[in-house]
Amino acid sequence: MSSKLTLSINESVVRRAKQYARAHGKSLSKVIEQYLSYVTQDEFPTADVTEEVARLSDTIPASTAERDLKYEYLAEKYLRD
Repeated sequence: MSSKLTLSINESVVRRAKQYARAHGKSLSKVIEQYLSYVTQDEFPTADVTEEVARLSDTIPASTAERDLKYEYLAEKYLRD
């Protein structure tokens, strides 16, 4: 079932949105409907992770902060005897 909706949106945004919809072969209403459907999902679909990414993600412990890695790298580089 469809429902009418009135929105107030900046003219330049509407113009760009119409161009986007046209370029993708959709109506502006369909683009907005798909977007609203996406952002109101309870759970977002998980992306398929390539085998390479999965392998690399196992090499760094989840508890390791980025700054810790940077410190370790710089310490090894500059503080060696």
